Amino acid sequence: MSHYLSYFDLLKQFEQDTPRRFLPVSTDLPYEWVDYGEDEGRIITSSNSPAASPYLYRGQTVKITPCLPTLFRGMDFVNSLYDLSMKQIWGYYSNRARMFEFFDILREHPAVLYSKKIKLHVDLVAIAQHYGFKTECLDMSESPAVAGFFATHEWQGNRYSPLYKGVGVIYRIEWPSRMKTKAEVLTCPLEVIGYQVMPRPTEQKAWVYKLRMGQDFERQDVEIFTFDRDHSCTSYLTDLFNNGEELLPEDELAGLANSIIHNPFISEDHFILAMQSEGVLDDQILKTIEQINATNPTTLTVKKRKTVRFQKKHLKKMEKTYSEKCDYFLTHVGFRPVFSPNVEENI
Repeated sequence: MSHYLSYFDLLKQFEQDTPRRFLPVSTDLPYEWVDYGEDEGRIITSSNSPAASPYLYRGQTVKITPCLPTLFRGMDFVNSLYDLSMKQIWGYYSNRARMFEFFDILREHPAVLYSKKIKLHVDLVAIAQHYGFKTECLDMSESPAVAGFFATHEWQGNRYSPLYKGVGVIYRIEWPSRMKTKAEVLTCPLEVIGYQVMPRPTEQKAWVYKLRMGQDFERQDVEIFTFDRDHSCTSYLTDLFNNGEELLPEDELAGLANSIIHNPFISEDHFILAMQSEGVLDDQILKTIEQINATNPTTLTVKKRKTVRFQKKHLKKMEKTYSEKCDYFLTHVGFRPVFSPNVEENI
């Protein structure tokens, strides 16, 4: 772990460490489509872009060990779900159920439907992470400035508050730009979200790092940098991202996400789906729901209710908005072949 006297000093170090054109240049466009053969493609920053880098960054206002994704925070640090207390297991499935309900909204979103049409990969879990759901993902970014913002601004429930004192932390990890096989790409814990039709992932130049239960991010192949926060650096980052509004632009999904996250009643259909996804048998699922409702009638209840959906008028408006956006979505995207359909090795 290395410490710097300011964010600006750390940023200079990052700039010195980053090679220019670290991959063969294949396009003059700012983005490149990475083709994984039979799998859907991803759109990443072009290798000749000034923003191109072999590194990803994560910023936090405080260093916490173990460093865990939100889904596992507040739980015992164990390797198996069934080493947890019954209350913690219920909390785990409740969070998964909320996320699965959000998936139903995402699947009818015009941006996701368009992405499916052009075979652009959309990681639903990673998108849910960006809308406040508790997942197994940690946010990463191609941009050290984005990481710097999250290391100098604290979320206060409805806005970001700048921090002018104390110590911020930025993690850096090198993403594997060339893997030997398609299987290596698909099993890598790093998942690119990248350039998307939806605004939030694009603005944050987003990737995620997926962790299993019992894994500490700080024990992965990661570098840790700390720096002293000060008024100059924090104010610079506040202005750069308009106090976070540039990174978390309001859209039609945000309100629906909040209505699911803060609903005291968990959708029974999605709770069942969450448990089934872990291989739990139906009779045990029904028994678990009965136990939850008998034990936590005021703090946690699983019930049949109307699930959250877009209203028809909102969908109609969104379809028009995204239809216009999709018309020019690919105009800034080049193409970089990675896998041929019949060959596992990179081209």
